[in-house]
Amino acid sequence: MPEPVAQVKEILRRLEAEGDLRQMSMHGMTPVAWDRITPGLLALIAIHLAVADELGSLPEDGSVRRLLNEVVTHTQGLENLEGADLEGFLLADVVRSSRLEGPGGMTWAEAFRLLGGIIRVRRISSTELDVLLERAEAMCHEVLTSGLLFEPRIRSSEYGPWDISESWRPDVERLDLGSLLVPCMSGTDFLPYRVDGKIVGAIAKMVGMRFIMQAFRVGSSGRTWTSSRKGIAESAKAKGGEAEEARRALGPEVTATLPRLEGQEPQVLRFVGCDGPGWILRGIESGVGVSSDVIDGRIHFLFTNTVVNLKDADCVTGGALVLRWPTDVT
Repeated sequence: MPEPVAQVKEILRRLEAEGDLRQMSMHGMTPVAWDRITPGLLALIAIHLAVADELGSLPEDGSVRRLLNEVVTHTQGLENLEGADLEGFLLADVVRSSRLEGPGGMTWAEAFRLLGGIIRVRRISSTELDVLLERAEAMCHEVLTSGLLFEPRIRSSEYGPWDISESWRPDVERLDLGSLLVPCMSGTDFLPYRVDGKIVGAIAKMVGMRFIMQAFRVGSSGRTWTSSRKGIAESAKAKGGEAEEARRALGPEVTATLPRLEGQEPQVLRFVGCDGPGWILRGIESGVGVSSDVIDGRIHFLFTNTVVNLKDADCVTGGALVLRWPTDVT
């Protein structure tokens, strides 16, 4: 049995036997995870297919809402969810509207409860569940090869990064670094990024990777992320390295391969960036997955939920904003 299918079945088994998932980590459930199928993506597609199977399609006549209301009513742990919200989620894009912390306003635990509730309400047998998950897995492969996960999801009504003056998601807990408000995330440690003794960036350390975020004041220089990418590519080539541009979930990016000392593997860095009102936010990714075509969901969450505050911000030569590091964050 393929690993994601087995993981989903184990989660559903625990829900049925124990009634909760408190002893089970939901880490890694995000649907956007490089080029592999995650249990989260598989569960979302399975929910979509199960509802469509029950109703013959996903009609907009209220029947989806009624079915989901029935599932919510008869499923423990879904008391805070509304059928209308879930209907909107299913009728929209269940993959791209999902966030790192959960899909469509749910937590990942609630998403699996919803799938388990649909299975009970529809009286789906073990054999039928196997078929459903096999179909969902096949559709997952289609999603991963369709280019859907590569489409930009940045600086829109739904995604940041944002300026402090804009409407940004207040429900996300953030670390206040003065010029940057950086989203907190389980399993991530933040360290100051120093240049010439000044803190000019935040390093997010995660298992297998790190991500440096810096904001730059544009002022009257006319500098843009487009011109910055050109400079990054020229700098990499001047050092004897290579640079390649691409357009993915965080928009236009540059992957630079830089030579190291003899006998050492070249260093590969992914540079992402975004123009804002009077500023540029830049991120530098290194580590596992840096060469993947799909942006890691943790990187996307960090970058698109960061808020830039130019007010009273000092900057160093080159325009990098100086950050204020909290004493209780090491």
